[in-house]
Parts: sequence; C-alpha cells; structure tokens
Amino acid sequence: MERKHLVLNHWILQSRATTVLVTGLGSPENLTSTTTPDIRIETCAQENCGAFTISLTSALVRMIQWIGISDKDIIEKFQQTIDNIALPIKMEECVLPKFPDNLVIVGDLIREVVAHEVALKISETWYVPVRSFGLEQFLHGPRVTLDKKSSLVAFTSITEPRKDSLIKYAGSIGTDVIEINEIMFNGVSQEFTWLAQLLYGQQLAFELSKRPGTNPDTVRSDQSTYMEARKLLTL
Repeated sequence: MERKHLVLNHWILQSRATTVLVTGLGSPENLTSTTTPDIRIETCAQENCGAFTISLTSALVRMIQWIGISDKDIIEKFQQTIDNIALPIKMEECVLPKFPDNLVIVGDLIREVVAHEVALKISETWYVPVRSFGLEQFLHGPRVTLDKKSSLVAFTSITEPRKDSLIKYAGSIGTDVIEINEIMFNGVSQEFTWLAQLLYGQQLAFELSKRPGTNPDTVRSDQSTYMEARKLLTL
C-alpha cells in the first residue's frame, strides 16, 4: 500500500496534476501522502455509522454543487429532486425481498454503480453476502444462478429495453423480482433518478438489518471476535 502511495505521489508531482481531496469535516491529512491537495472539499461531520452512508451521499452532493458552479440548470433539477424525495422511504413488507439470504442486485447503465453500492451496504449492515452485477454482465452468464428461492432487485429505467429481457427471464423461472425504476419517485428530475434509487437501496439495507436484529451502525464491532480481528486490518 505504501509503495502505491509513493508511485501515485511521484506521478502527481511529475504530471503537475491538480489534486482534489473529498473528505469529512475536520479529518486529518493522509499521513501516507507526501503531497498536499490543491483543493480540499469537506462534506459532513465524521461518520458514527460503520457502513458510511452519510459520507457517501454528502460527497455526491458536493460533486453536484461543484458541477453546478458552471451549470445552474443542474442545481435547479437537483433542488427539485430533493424537494420531492420523502425520507425515510416507506417500505411495506410485501416489497422486501422474500429470499434476502439469496439476493442478487442488478443495475442497468449508470445504475450498475447503484447496484454495487447497495449490495455493499446490505452486506455491511446484515452480514450476508450479496451479489451485484451490471445488466449486460448478468444476462451473459450469471443469470443461470437464479431459481425459485432467490430474490432479484433490479435498479432500472423504463427507457432501457434490455431490462425487459431480464424481468421476463426471472419471472419465467419463478424468481422473486423487485424492480426499482423512476416511476416510483414522483417529481424527481430524470437526471437524478439514480440518486433516488441509491437512497432507496440504503433504506432497503436498513430495513433488512431489522430482520435478524443486527446493528447497522457497528459493522460487528460490538462482537468481540470481530473487534479483535479488526485490529489486524490496515485500511
């Protein structure tokens, strides 16, 4: 890890690239780095949740605000989105996955990133392995892992025709399917549907953590075995 930092720092110095550090309020500079960032963008207070949800969403907001300096239209659409997202998102029992211990999350286009992030949050808060894929990747192979005792959560857009193939395929097998698309978020700007889907996925992780009664804030630091093992990690 230290060698990687040295190589990166050398490249920055040689290329004279502008460096940007996106970090929490009051966080110290990276002690392994020999360079000081040209721009420091602070997001929110330091996390008290092991799953790091606030820091992610606030970092995204900062990036949107930065883009908005030169594109006021983006800021207006972002404001529209914020005004029309009701948090926390209400989830009925019927829309939660029936088989969360055999869960696959898929996203099309930009929503592939949403799928990976949501899978990560569910694993961190509920301690179960969750598989995530981009739509095309899943259709070209891993689709064969679906069965009648698996759940598929698909973050999609109604304008993406390839997602229909996935929904039909999973439905014919008898897989439990939950599709999360822009229709679910009234008043949200089309440019930021992905953000609404991400927030939905974070809420889904929280709701699933209630089933076994895990603490979504601790990442198992409340269990002595995992706490001792954590001391052996360098992150």
